[in-house]
Parts: sequence; structure tokens; C-alpha cells
Amino acid sequence: MNNLTAQKMTEIPGLDLKEKMVYLCLLELGNSKVSVLAKETKIPRTSLYPILLRLSRKGLTGRVRV
Repeated sequence: MNNLTAQKMTEIPGLDLKEKMVYLCLLELGNSKVSVLAKETKIPRTSLYPILLRLSRKGLTGRVRV
């Protein structure tokens, strides 16, 4: 993790560390499959679903159906 990313992570109030990691990854990647997020964040795919749900409830993410 570079210094800029670390600085951004401290500037997002109300999110835990994994939520911040996923949120920042989504900002960089844009719309992404959970499998891509898992690879990029190194968080297991099954652990990402509750994180994405929490981010969605906070109004930070949404779901796109293809």
C-alpha cells in the first residue's frame, strides 16, 4: 500500500479497515465483479458480500445486474 492510499484510508470516517479497502478498490476499478475485488483486495470472495452489503447500506455502493 502506498502512502497516498494509506492517507485516503484514514480520511474515510465511519468505515472499518476492510470496508475502506474495498471502497478504495471500487473507486479505482469502477464496476467490478466480486471475484475481481477479491483478487485485488486479497479478501476472500465470501467475506466480500457482507462488506459490500454494509457499504451499500451506507449509500457508498450499489449493485449492477448484467
